[in-house]
Amino acid sequence: RLPANAVEAVTKDDSDLVRRQREYLRKTHFNLIKTRMRALHGKNLVFVQCANNSKFWAWFDERRKRDWDLFLNCYAGDVEKAYAAEYVCKQVGTKFTGILNCWLNCRGLFDLYENIFFIDDDIVFNFADISSFFRAMTSAGLDLAQPSLSTKSHCVWQVFFNQKKTGSRKTNGVEIMMPALSKTARDILLPYFIYSIS
Repeated sequence: RLPANAVEAVTKDDSDLVRRQREYLRKTHFNLIKTRMRALHGKNLVFVQCANNSKFWAWFDERRKRDWDLFLNCYAGDVEKAYAAEYVCKQVGTKFTGILNCWLNCRGLFDLYENIFFIDDDIVFNFADISSFFRAMTSAGLDLAQPSLSTKSHCVWQVFFNQKKTGSRKTNGVEIMMPALSKTARDILLPYFIYSIS
């Protein structure tokens, strides 16, 4: 027997799943707080779901020079530090609904960038590695990419862990915790986000 506040995860059929997903999506409210009309730091964008206690704040330094712009989705309400970003929105929901709502409401903004890197707020980077990753993605001509994971990372898919080699390697997918999409991949994949909440 499920607790009163539990959500049943199993659906009767596909139409029931779609109905539940659309009902959830209708409850998300997108509010763009800060925006720009042009790219400020280059042709790449980092999109982060964030809250006040996000690990993102431990490695992001607004004083450091960067060649990528930042879009923060404050999914848990106001985050005072968020205003250092070029773009800020509030959308209570999941990462997928945040990306979908931003794409639906700010498509022209997304089109300013060659690559967008969608990262969870509990992912930890060396600041300079973001630029290195974008350079490697562009150099390899990748439409869908992700950095490899450190051995301390939590992931069941061994293919995504660092192989102690430099450069890029091909896999048959990316982990949803940090996919990067080119314009081509975004045009193909983002419309499908309406079919998935998480």
